[in-house]
Amino acid sequence: MIMMDSTIIFSYRLGNAACCQYGQYEGFKVEIFYDGKIEYSEYAVQNILLKQEQYALKSYVIDKILDVINESEIESIPKNLDNGSCDGDRNEFVFYKNRREYKITAWNIIDEEYITEKEKDDKYKENNFYEWEVMKIFNKITAILKIAGFKMSLSSFVKDRN
Repeated sequence: MIMMDSTIIFSYRLGNAACCQYGQYEGFKVEIFYDGKIEYSEYAVQNILLKQEQYALKSYVIDKILDVINESEIESIPKNLDNGSCDGDRNEFVFYKNRREYKITAWNIIDEEYITEKEKDDKYKENNFYEWEVMKIFNKITAILKIAGFKMSLSSFVKDRN
């Protein structure tokens, strides 16, 4: 039997790409669990934990996030997305759908709308399409979190103080 309260339904980790480091900062991770717990962690280089905070979401917020994931086609997206960039940010997403984990890793993921006409001859056209599919899911989740009092983007996470 699966312990539903300790199962992650969504996770996002911002880190440095393998060949690029920004001083001592190694990014952050946000994990959202079935029981409504949000765990936020910040890291120094070599994944040394600098800070960890926990928050709670109401069950209807978890239900909305699960709906977004379950209505997605996350299973059709490749595990590794390559847009030709190897420096800068590493973006790791984990989505839990139908009792299965889908982990997607990208580098400097695009955060703009996919436009087919613009990239007809681009060798990363297919990759860019999948990056946009991931971002659509991510943006829907962040919109739900915003209503619940949390501001999240690819580069930050904060609890709204209002």
